[in-house]
Amino acid sequence: MVLILALYFVLWFTISVPLQRQTRLSNWQPDSLLVVGNAISGQSRSGWRGEVYQLELWDHALPDQFARSLTSEGAVDLVGPAALAEYDFSASPSFQDQRHFLPDLAGAPQTPTLNGAKAVVLDGESWLASRGSVSALVNDFQTTQQFAIRVRCKPAEVAGMDCRIVSIVQASGSVNLEVWQEGAKLVFWFRTPLTGKRSSMAWRIPNIFAIDQARDILVSYDGSELFLYVDGKKDRWAYQLGPGVVLAQFVRRFRASESQRYQYIFYALVFFPAGCIVGFAWRKVAARPIPRSLLMALGILLPSLLFEIILVLWGGQVMSLGNIALWVLIALAGSLWINADGGALKGSLAPGMPGPSR
Repeated sequence: MVLILALYFVLWFTISVPLQRQTRLSNWQPDSLLVVGNAISGQSRSGWRGEVYQLELWDHALPDQFARSLTSEGAVDLVGPAALAEYDFSASPSFQDQRHFLPDLAGAPQTPTLNGAKAVVLDGESWLASRGSVSALVNDFQTTQQFAIRVRCKPAEVAGMDCRIVSIVQASGSVNLEVWQEGAKLVFWFRTPLTGKRSSMAWRIPNIFAIDQARDILVSYDGSELFLYVDGKKDRWAYQLGPGVVLAQFVRRFRASESQRYQYIFYALVFFPAGCIVGFAWRKVAARPIPRSLLMALGILLPSLLFEIILVLWGGQVMSLGNIALWVLIALAGSLWINADGGALKGSLAPGMPGPSR
């Protein structure tokens, strides 16, 4: 049984690592620009209309409580990591990065205006683009395999809007990352080997925008999950990227809102049968408490831990104790299910004691 279980997990390790690597930021284009208020095509019909107050970027995910505090009204009451780049659009028409990490933003084809609310006003006819490449930002994102983006903005229109608010994109049009408004929806997409040719894998969150209502939006990606915060509130659904999502898009029409469900199905496919295998072995040692305990620890806990470590080291996933606990519970369910006829329980009774009555 030990050999069978080992071969079983080796098979799933071999399958899971390449699938997990499909979610890495491995195919971004380094010679890209940072654009605010349009796609790089620069067509006026695709220009976003509204006010932008601030843009911040980090090369790592942000802690949950800090992200909530940062996007809430009022002063931030928690100390958190400093942004890698920060543009304050109330400063001056030069629109410099306050952290001096990225190039200045310049108006295209002309400099947008500033209003009394200390925001840059984008009217669809003008937008902002970095004066040079943001390859340093792309490199940092790919190194950490994480990022966070915060934009404070207020749309001037809602109905019929389908325009980019923030993009990291090549002049040729090849996109690394986009934040855009689609009517009242917020849409987010970023490039991985999985999503590179699948624009349908964009995350669409309804009921975010309303006309002339400012929004403080933060998107945080930890290498496995994408989290959204709006005005101090965390969206109840996270967009998970992992082996289950990679498999799901091959067999059905993908829905970002169901990404967690795809992951749970994948975990069940891996660990429920593994629990059944351990359950068969359990029957043979059920009368010996110590070997039985070792079997449960080695047969369920150890593979779950190794599975997580391998996905972290070779697949780029972030270590999660929650994942390990979930996998252990699924495997235990498989062990209990395969022994539901009481075979293991009868074997565990002391000699001479009657088994359960039928």
